[in-house]
Amino acid sequence: HFKHTYTVRVKYCLERIYICAARVMTGQEYDVLFQNRYASLLNATFLRSLPDCLEDSLGREYLFRFLVQSFSGDLISFYERFKDFRGAVTESERKQIGSRLVMEFLTPDAKRELMISQDIKNKIMIKWKKIENKAKEIPADIFDPLYEWMITTIQDNSWLLFKSTLENLHISV
Repeated sequence: HFKHTYTVRVKYCLERIYICAARVMTGQEYDVLFQNRYASLLNATFLRSLPDCLEDSLGREYLFRFLVQSFSGDLISFYERFKDFRGAVTESERKQIGSRLVMEFLTPDAKRELMISQDIKNKIMIKWKKIENKAKEIPADIFDPLYEWMITTIQDNSWLLFKSTLENLHISV
């Protein structure tokens, strides 16, 4: 057990361990890592638009935290799966991720079923079943209507509140 007061040497060693761990985990120097993060928050250029926010790692992180707190975590899960699907290199990888997307978000008893219009859901499901039945190549844009719905949902229901919350935080910093 350590005593409540640490020597300068112990404090220095613990700080060095923390800094080295941060460098190994992020691949960036510690001071640069936090300097960039703080500058990004102060500039908050990611607040210009929702697409800018989703492209900015810090903006996306803050938006995702906000959405989880506002009970919209399923949108985050969908976004991450959608990005994985879009980034899939092979057809088998795309099919595997696409199947997960369908099972997680589109089937009636899915754990994270998204409340999208029946029209959008039917169009995607009909295309998906044709692809599965005929072992066709999966088009990269098959889930785009669902992605557009997600963007519209965040834009309409959460974006302004998120933006004003961060702007108020920025003023108080």
